[in-house]
Amino acid sequence: MAKIRLQQLEPGMIIAEDALTSQGKLVFPRGTRLGPESIQTLKAWGIPEVQVLDNGGSLAEKDPPDSTPGEGDWEFDDEVKALYAKSNQDHPAIQELMRLTQKSRLQKKE
Repeated sequence: MAKIRLQQLEPGMIIAEDALTSQGKLVFPRGTRLGPESIQTLKAWGIPEVQVLDNGGSLAEKDPPDSTPGEGDWEFDDEVKALYAKSNQDHPAIQELMRLTQKSRLQKKE
């Protein structure tokens, strides 16, 4: 096992220990294979580093992580904005939830 800083995480790495917020809330259980979305989620929750299995990155070829089109800024539709109207939409965790909601809605339309 190795403790890896958030900036050094790569899709395909596997979390060796539960990823918890500073308040002790579970974000990802051990054994979770990281993808671009899960790395963004860790960032949104302010988790600076996680324990990963040694050679976890080598497993990426066997099971590729989810890819997210346009990993940058998202343009949220009015329905998504309305769902989070009473939340602080500038907070990274809320932005991540809004992005995941928008992505889910787009996938359902396809």
